[in-house]
Amino acid sequence: MRKIVIIILVLTIGKLQAQTSKTFSGDLDNGKVTFSYYDDPTTGKEVRHGAYKYIETDNGENGSKFSLTITGVYKNGYRDGIWNYTINKIDCSSENNNEFYTGNTTMKQSYKDGMPDGIWSYLNSYKVRNQKYSRVGWSWGPFKIVEPEIITANFCNGVLCGNLLIKTTYEKVVGQLDNSGRWIGNWNINSTKEIMLDKGYVMKYKTRTDDGQISTQSNFDVDMIKLIDQVKETPKLDVTDFCDKNNLTM
Repeated sequence: MRKIVIIILVLTIGKLQAQTSKTFSGDLDNGKVTFSYYDDPTTGKEVRHGAYKYIETDNGENGSKFSLTITGVYKNGYRDGIWNYTINKIDCSSENNNEFYTGNTTMKQSYKDGMPDGIWSYLNSYKVRNQKYSRVGWSWGPFKIVEPEIITANFCNGVLCGNLLIKTTYEKVVGQLDNSGRWIGNWNINSTKEIMLDKGYVMKYKTRTDDGQISTQSNFDVDMIKLIDQVKETPKLDVTDFCDKNNLTM
């Protein structure tokens, strides 16, 4: 018995020593990264485990500033818990060289053992201004506030579920999904499309013109659609009995 206990202790201590936490801190892309890890005793590969942080900063011309910060936690090589992304901009140029953005972008992601799980959110809030040239040189124009971009979603063990909101410059979507990722309930897309669904099946569909008038409207026989899907999944030998039970004619 004593020998068995000693063997167990030796194996346990050896495993703990093999998974001793280490810390790496160094350059990554255009920034600095710091994270914890241990060496897998079987494969010898690095396994991230513990806190993770990445910081990138850049000071450009005309006083422009950019920063990106990412923080989160790894658990045995997989993302776990809350991960935060933050971008700060001050007079950063865009694809349109005469537009400069100032504002913040934040994103929060939730994981469980590497799988998206929980609430995810995205908020892009900023203002924009131009540079003007006159006889005395370059000068800044007034700021124009831009409507924030917002996205909120929920995941259930890697599957998109629950309430969904997308509100960007070009899209506005409000809807809901069940735990299997199927569209359910009432959906509104860009205020021009209204859809009612049940377990992924479209029950009602309505489109509107820009002034709010109904342009098309359709109701669907959901029960019939479901029966057709069941027929597709029914073995050929059992189709006749299935149709008889549901008063269907072949």
